Order: sequence, then C-alpha cells, then structure tokens
Amino acid sequence: MLTSILLGIILATLPLNASAGNTVYQSGEKLKMTVHYKWGPIDADVCNGTFTVNEASFAGKRCYNARIYAKTGKTVGKMVKLVEDFQSYISMDSGLPQYFKRDTQEGSYWLKDECKVNWSGKKLEAAIESSSKGAFTKTLPFSTTTYDVSSMICAVRNFDLAGMKDGQSSIMNLYLAPDILPVSVKKVGSEVRNVKGIGKVNTIKVTVRSASSEGQDLSLDIWFSDDDNHIPVYMQAKLRIGRIYATLNDYSGLKSEFTALQK
Repeated sequence: MLTSILLGIILATLPLNASAGNTVYQSGEKLKMTVHYKWGPIDADVCNGTFTVNEASFAGKRCYNARIYAKTGKTVGKMVKLVEDFQSYISMDSGLPQYFKRDTQEGSYWLKDECKVNWSGKKLEAAIESSSKGAFTKTLPFSTTTYDVSSMICAVRNFDLAGMKDGQSSIMNLYLAPDILPVSVKKVGSEVRNVKGIGKVNTIKVTVRSASSEGQDLSLDIWFSDDDNHIPVYMQAKLRIGRIYATLNDYSGLKSEFTALQK
C-alpha cells in the first residue's frame, strides 16, 4: 500500500507530543477500515483492513507490535490480488523500532522483507525477496528518525499535530525495501470529514511524499482525528496498479476518549 525509505535527517521542525512510555496509543487498540480499490473497471470496496497495536516481545524486549493488514476477498482477488501486511516491533522503553516485517502482493508483483535493527552498529540488516530481484540481503545505515510504514504512522500520531502550523513540513526516514529515502511529511490543515458509519469527525490532514529507486512513488494522504488519539480515520495512497482508499468503520481499545467525533 505504501513506499520507500528515508535517509537520516533530524525532525527538528516537528514538535513531538510523546516520547517513550507516553504514546497516544496503547496495547489492545484496534482500528477496522474498509478498503476501497480503484483501477480500470474495478471501483468497489474490496476488503477490510486493520490497524492494531498489541504488546509483544522481541529479543527479550517488551514491545508494541504495530500492524497494518489488508487483503482482497475471493471475488476481486480473481481479477487482481492485493495483500499488504506491515509489522513493526517498537520498544516500550526507548520508543525505538527493533524489527520490521513486510509481506506484499500487488498483482504479479510480490515482496517479502524482514529487517533487524542493529542499534549498536546503527544499521538495518534486511533479508529481502521479491518477484523482480529474487532473494538478497542488504545492510543500510539506521538512525532514530528511520521507520517503516506502520511504525511511521505511530510516530506521526505522536506528533503535536495541533501545535504544528498549516503547511509546516519536515523530513523523516521511511524504510521500504530496498531503500532508505528522505520523505516529506507535511501538515495540510484541519478538516471536518464525514466518515460513513461513524459520523462527522474533526481531523488534521497530513501528506507523505517520496520516491524510491525501485520506482515506488510514495503518495500517501492521512486524515488523523483531531484529539488526543490521532487515529487515522481516512487514508488514500497510490499503488503500482490503481489507487487504494481506507475508511475507518470501527474502533476499540482507544487510550483516550474519541472527542474528535462530533455529537
């Protein structure tokens, strides 16, 4: 569903709202989203996706497992199969990512990726296999501002979005195999979004833009709830084939009251 990687640049201009142990999310949070796909003759809801945060462990460390998962159903899958599964393990103590895992299929293209973060050596050790390049390993420099897709969404949720000015942007580091590239993250502004089945929600729109050497352009727009949760209520992104949209249809386990939902 998403894109490439970022090259170590500090988030000096984005005010952060949370540090390790002070996140806007908690273990047990589950967001259900309807995924809509548009490509050629296909213009329909194709599957349900989930964004979950659960307590887990990696290499003996207590972590948050942040996961984005979406898959087409049987009918649409006969025409074009789409699977997006991004998982991140984020240390509860330091707030830093420890491990990334990705399993993607978009039509005939597929990719599997597992990455361990070597913090002592400040590098990312990736084992990648794809339909275009086969299996290979790659070691990349890593910094405290580098994320994969799901951990990056968690990081942006922890920004002090209300304290940012409209149009304010900065550079983060996004990992999407096999690169690390600079990604521009920009606050567009506040909007009231009518979310089907949920209601009118006060939101803050954020855009993420970049491109990778694999030709994967990152074009992601996210509307976060304008409250203490900063949950994504609507997202849209370009794929290799078509576009995908995700709309919140259910939520549970939120850390704070969903005050952005208008009553």
